[in-house]
Amino acid sequence: MLQRYFLTTGVLILDQVTPVIEALFGGFNFRPAPPGADDSRVATIPTWSAVLERLVALAAELSIRPSEGALDNMASALLLLSAHFGCFKDAALVDFIEHHPFEGEADLDTLYIIARRFDDGHGLKDIRLNSNPCHAELVAHSAADVASEMLDMLSDVLPLITDEAVLEPLRRRLARMLAEATRTAEGQSDANKRH
Repeated sequence: MLQRYFLTTGVLILDQVTPVIEALFGGFNFRPAPPGADDSRVATIPTWSAVLERLVALAAELSIRPSEGALDNMASALLLLSAHFGCFKDAALVDFIEHHPFEGEADLDTLYIIARRFDDGHGLKDIRLNSNPCHAELVAHSAADVASEMLDMLSDVLPLITDEAVLEPLRRRLARMLAEATRTAEGQSDANKRH
């Protein structure tokens, strides 16, 4: 199956950019919004290794003195920082960190969950993404394929979310994504019927 490619931009809805936001989302090359706006714009996607480098710098900035090897990988760095931010006893978070692969490109959903737990005054409320098709001639995934991929991703993430303030923006994002996938699939179906 051919895949459709999208140019995605995003917005962080937060109170202020803090060291935690810079460490977790700085690799996305976010650009602060103009004065008076309550968001920061996201531009690119970093790898987990780039996020780890920023977390090591954050630990140094916070004067955390890790034991040997405590900052060698994402899981150990996040566990060390979770102790600093008082969420080390959050069993769901610890289990998530210990079982997440942290390979390849960093994903916003995981970073969002971590940022919400590591709140140093940033007040992150939501991440809003905008996807625009780059190549209209390519065949898109069906709505069922997109929904299946979303459910796979959510099976790992949903058990961690107990805060209604986090769930509501997630519900809105999921509804927008499903609506877009359905419109794309319907448009492709109509185009196939014409040929």
